[in-house]
Amino acid sequence: MGSKAKSPDTKISSQTQIHGDIKISGSLLIDGHVTGNIIADKESGANVLISDKGSVTGEIRAPYVLINGKVDGNVFAMTQLELDKKAVITGDVHYAVMEMVMGAQVNGRLVHNDNISEASNVIESDFTKNKSKVKGVDAVS
Repeated sequence: MGSKAKSPDTKISSQTQIHGDIKISGSLLIDGHVTGNIIADKESGANVLISDKGSVTGEIRAPYVLINGKVDGNVFAMTQLELDKKAVITGDVHYAVMEMVMGAQVNGRLVHNDNISEASNVIESDFTKNKSKVKGVDAVS
């Protein structure tokens, strides 16, 4: 795995925790923990690499995403997504092309889409769309 991944421009070490959103245009390796969204433009060619020691609580949007750690949030891989054997994702995964190794876990939906773009910044889940129809649950506005 990771054959198309560049060597990282930026590394978040295993002893580092970041709270806040990160916007990238190069390659980011996460060995530590990020609480916040990681965003890259489709045209940037950016890579997000999460090692088996790394974790993200938030949304990831990047052309190329390789996960071998934990993600609690939705993932949008605009070009390619690779899930290694220790990957655990709790959230929906939107991808154009995906490679998944035995042992990887996705606790959410797998959504194939060849045209994932910045315009899809707000994707409503089925639960949110149907929430007003569920008895005893208030609609989200």
